[in-house]
This record gives sequence, structure tokens and C-alpha cells, in this order.
Amino acid sequence: ELHHERLAVEQLTQELGAELATAKEKAANEAAEATSKTQALTEAESRIDSLLQEKEVAEKLAQDLETSLAAARQTRADTEEELKASKGMTDELREKVTKAVRKGKGFQEQKNELQAQLAQNKEELSAVEEKLADVKRLADEKESLLTSKEEEIQSVKELLRSE
Repeated sequence: ELHHERLAVEQLTQELGAELATAKEKAANEAAEATSKTQALTEAESRIDSLLQEKEVAEKLAQDLETSLAAARQTRADTEEELKASKGMTDELREKVTKAVRKGKGFQEQKNELQAQLAQNKEELSAVEEKLADVKRLADEKESLLTSKEEEIQSVKELLRSE
């Protein structure tokens, strides 16, 4: 009977050893899975931090672009105002030249001065028109860039919402 009890104890010991090995293996697998999930969570948090930084940079860039666009629009308005003033001066000088020619040869010198001034005003007008064209082109580029950055910000926001 002692022999049977020893065999029973040995069998129980083996069964407990097998259960212990199974439990250890299960614990190791669960620990590995927990480590994997922790690593994935850490990577996700890092990506979120990176996206938030990108969002801040994009928002700052968008703000800078809006400021630049506002400045370009103001420059455009100022240039258009200068253009109007130059056209007015040109018309006024053209009228003066016409009157001087009508009055005769005695006004030839004044006519020459007025024509020189008219030519200078035309050059200035041409320069202002070129400047206006450049400002318009720059404003268009800024608006295009702003639209692109707004789309990029929207994309980042959507990416952040989906995560």
C-alpha cells in the first residue's frame, strides 16, 4: 500500500509539474503579448506626438501664409492706387502738352519738358503695372500655397481623428 501511495504521489507530482510547465508557458506567452502591446502603444503615442508636432508646424505655416497673403493684398491695393494716380497724372500732362502745342512755338520748350515728364510718367506707369502683375502673381501663388497647406492640415486632422 505504501508503494501505491508512492506511485500516486509520483503521478500527482508529474501532473503538477506538467501543469506548472503549462502555466509557466502561458504566463511567458501573456508576458510577451503584453510587451508587444506595450511597444505598439508606445509607438502609437510617439506617432501621435509626431503628428501633433507636424500639425503645429502646419498651423504656424498656414498662419504665416495668411499674414503674407494679407501683406501681398495690401501691396496690391497700394500699387493699384499708385497706378490710378499715375494714370491721372498722365492724362493731365497729356492735356497740358496739347494746350501748349496749340499756343504756338513759344511754348515749344514747355512742351518738350512736359513730353519728357510724360515719358517718365509712362515709364513709371509701366513699372507700376509690372509691379502690379508681380503682386497679382505672388498673391495667386500665396493663395495656392495657402489652399495646399489648408488641405494638408485637414488631412492631418483627419489622420488624427482616425487614430
